[in-house]
Amino acid sequence: DAFLARQKAKADAEFYTSQRAAEANKLKLTPEYLQLMKYKAIAANSKIYFGNDIPQMFVDSGSAGSSIKTSAALDIVGEQLLDLD
Repeated sequence: DAFLARQKAKADAEFYTSQRAAEANKLKLTPEYLQLMKYKAIAANSKIYFGNDIPQMFVDSGSAGSSIKTSAALDIVGEQLLDLD
């Protein structure tokens, strides 16, 4: 009985901790913050590409057509920089 109570308390504490972290991340991960992290990640990249078929690195977040690309880029940067597991 005591073992089960400890395990349940531990599971409840882990759930509460992860729930609070998720709420904090929701407040912290604003579009402006993610854009800053995107540019920091790009600046930290030491790879240089040469050639005619270089993928577009910077996405204009102001245009309506690129909102999906911007969202995908921000998701990738967010996953790489912030370990949410």
